[in-house]
Amino acid sequence: RPSHYYVLWDDNRFTADELQILTYQLCHTYVRCTRSVSIPAPAYYARLVAFRARYHLVDKEHD
Repeated sequence: RPSHYYVLWDDNRFTADELQILTYQLCHTYVRCTRSVSIPAPAYYARLVAFRARYHLVDKEHD
């Protein structure tokens, strides 16, 4: 699936080509899949962490 990215802040001063190569390579580093994925692996890992974090948060209303 095609993706569109907005760069909000670039401390590394990547060119458009360098950013494209970086995101392309990150789409091939997701360890749960043997093929490339549609979004970079760090985004998948962030989603996984957020999903699991909800089980570790204490709900103050029920205490």
